[in-house]
Amino acid sequence: MFFGDHPEDLQKLTVDQRQWIVLSFRNFAKYYLRLTGSDEVEEAVRLIIKRYSLNIGLGFENRLILVDEGYISRMSKAVVERVKGELGTISQMGLLAGTREDELVYMYNTHVCDKGNICDTEKCKNLHLLNKKNGMTIVVVNWHRRGKHCYFTIIPTMLWQAFKALPKFSYYDIKPTHLYLKSRLDLKFMYLRKLHYNVMLRNVGKDAAEVLAGRANTVSARHYLMVEVDRLTEQVIDAWSNFGVKIER
Repeated sequence: MFFGDHPEDLQKLTVDQRQWIVLSFRNFAKYYLRLTGSDEVEEAVRLIIKRYSLNIGLGFENRLILVDEGYISRMSKAVVERVKGELGTISQMGLLAGTREDELVYMYNTHVCDKGNICDTEKCKNLHLLNKKNGMTIVVVNWHRRGKHCYFTIIPTMLWQAFKALPKFSYYDIKPTHLYLKSRLDLKFMYLRKLHYNVMLRNVGKDAAEVLAGRANTVSARHYLMVEVDRLTEQVIDAWSNFGVKIER
């Protein structure tokens, strides 16, 4: 139907159906480009999507969805297993925390509250940690700016400690990490967040994935933090395990 006589018939499908079809053909076009070096398929796909308005109604969150689960697994495992040293720590934080670049810098530069419990974040602007027996740490960030939010993230405790122990970390350290990932894995640093979202989406559900991605409302974030957090940490471990990533405890 996509390359047939009436691509406009795709408009009759549901948003979810059309979303998966559009993303599938876009991914196929990217694969064809990598395989042959020719962009003719990519251009044909782009023109059909544009001409028949097939992407109308597909919101930002839909563009985050990856179709190829094999690709998600291969890239996630490669980041964890093949990137070593400080670049490995930074790459794994990008992948396993799923936060934006400026949020990583903020977490590195912001002190951890020493009161041993979660304070009133209106008064205390430090980070707050919940260390769980399963080897995971909930980092409560509560950073909001320009319409973007970072409520909390769940990462391996050992990774968090390694990240905070880095001698320095800033935007300037993300660039060489990005260049390394691009040259060795053909993967952009900003794409790590996309991989994280897709792993979570398939295993913890859309609501929790949206909270972890910082795109849910504050009420939902507080609910998961206060009520669901223990179960969520186990789900996060299982989620990565399902894609071949073993969490060190």
